[in-house]
Amino acid sequence: MILRYVESVMRSREPELCIGTYDHPYVLRWHIIPRNRILSIYIHLFLRGDEDDALHDHMGENISWILEGGYCEEFRRGIRMRVPGRVYARLAHTPHRVHLWQTLSGKEFPFAHVPAVTIFVTGPRRRNWGFHCPKGWVPWQKIVGTGHYGARPGCAAFEAGYDKMPAAREAAHGQTKHAP
Repeated sequence: MILRYVESVMRSREPELCIGTYDHPYVLRWHIIPRNRILSIYIHLFLRGDEDDALHDHMGENISWILEGGYCEEFRRGIRMRVPGRVYARLAHTPHRVHLWQTLSGKEFPFAHVPAVTIFVTGPRRRNWGFHCPKGWVPWQKIVGTGHYGARPGCAAFEAGYDKMPAAREAAHGQTKHAP
């Protein structure tokens, strides 16, 4: 029943947010309860796994309810399978990274990933979020850049000073497109 509702929302309107670029999206997001100070609920359609070379955390405690597809979630101490029908909780400061599956029901997808559909719930903002780079924690603004949802240079590029070269960054990634 919930999957039918989610699918109807995804068919009936454009996503409110494209994380990544429109020509290479990472996650499409539909708001069920838009971001606010208490509780936010989103539909996430993962189209690819995290590309960052570092784990990331979140601004508030959060849960992911996997509805379709699934993924592996990488933590500092290992990788855990995340399967449909289950709910997984994280503290805001828990570093992790998402890897989409390349197989589903025995069928292999060597050059593509199996999309995953989730309900993502986040509680009140507790902190800034960021990336756990080799030289330490870095706020998202330094890695992701202005606009928040453009191409990400990653920790290695940040630590080499790439974030201080906006012209080179724009040339490398093209114009960032944002959801309306």
